Amino acid sequence: MGYTDWKDKTDSFKKIDVRGIQGNFFQGLKKQAMNTPVGEGLEMVQSFDPIPLYEVMEQLGFEHHTEQIGDSEFHAYFYRTEQKQDNGEIPMRPAALTNMPLIDEELGKVGAVLGRHLEQ
Repeated sequence: MGYTDWKDKTDSFKKIDVRGIQGNFFQGLKKQAMNTPVGEGLEMVQSFDPIPLYEVMEQLGFEHHTEQIGDSEFHAYFYRTEQKQDNGEIPMRPAALTNMPLIDEELGKVGAVLGRHLEQ
């Protein structure tokens, strides 16, 4: 399955805008993800490409697709394809990584590029 199979469903996804949230918002996002049934999804709006979340959400049974809307607006869509539970082995990225753009917008962009590079 891929984005083309579920892109028409994204209008019904629960939208979570985390731009400007201080601190580690991951626990709240993870709780929302765990409560999302197979065949439904979440849309997260962030000021940078949320690369640290991709692996974590995949391990919870989600596929993702991200669109850059502007210089500092990204919409990440997470669609649940299977029911997986957190067995305690899901990697937690440092909160500093997800908060880089709050500290410095340019640093956030560098962090996103670095994250993409490390995934390859």
